[in-house]
This record gives sequence, C-alpha cells and structure tokens, in this order.
Amino acid sequence: MEDITLKGSRRNILLIALLDLALMGYNGWRWSQGDLRGSTKALTIFFGLLVLVKAMILIWPSYLRLSGGRLQVRMSFGMGLTTPAENVESLEFVAGKARMSFHDLAQVEASPSFRNMLQQNLSRRRCHLELPVANDPETSRRLREALQRKPD
Repeated sequence: MEDITLKGSRRNILLIALLDLALMGYNGWRWSQGDLRGSTKALTIFFGLLVLVKAMILIWPSYLRLSGGRLQVRMSFGMGLTTPAENVESLEFVAGKARMSFHDLAQVEASPSFRNMLQQNLSRRRCHLELPVANDPETSRRLREALQRKPD
C-alpha cells in the first residue's frame, strides 16, 4: 500500500489568528498609552493566549496519513489515533472536511476518552471523526481509493 499524506487546513486558522493579533496589537498600543482599563486588559491577554494557541496549531498541523497498511490521524495538541486501513468504513470529503467512520472502534488505537468522543460524534454527526483538511482533490482521491482497496 502506498504512503499518502493529506495535511490539515491552515487557512482559516491563519485568518483568525491575524484578526486576533490585530486586536491584541491595537489594545496593547492603547494599554501602553494608558487608555486601557479593567476587563479590556484581561481581554488583551486572552487574545495573546489565543494567538499562541493558533501559532502552535499552525506549526504542528493536523493530517491524515496512510502508511504501512495503517491510517494515522493527527489532530491538534498531539491528539490522534491509528487504525488498520481495513477498519475505515467510509471516508468522505465535504466542505473542506474529511468525514470518517470506522467498522470497529475497538481497533482504533486512541485514549479511552478519545474513543468515547468518537462514539458520541457518530450519534450527533453520523460520522466518527471530522477533520479540516487542505483542498487537494488529487491526494484526497488517492487516499480514498487506497482505503477502498482490499489488502493483498
């Protein structure tokens, strides 16, 4: 089975991070001029923390990787899962998101709380996992076809 990697989408996170950075910069400038008081100072610190979190997401993006007969999914902040490729029941690409369902959650290697979240997602979203991915139709097609093939 070929190695295929589909990276997560960074565009939306980057746009929102730039907006947060602009708000933080404006409030920071007003703070330095003595024009900022009370809860607005806390809001400026909050925007600073959001910028740091989004920078981490941009540095370590999410991805779907098919390698060695296993599907690896990496999400933000080190969360992720691995499962045999044969365990993937469906993989759809809709509106910039990869939507996945699995045959058997017991075969998904993840923390128990993450597996519980997957089960809850199935009842709410009709899929176990939704992951924003880059719009790369060719890689998406190759990944979907590789997962549909039966192992030799």
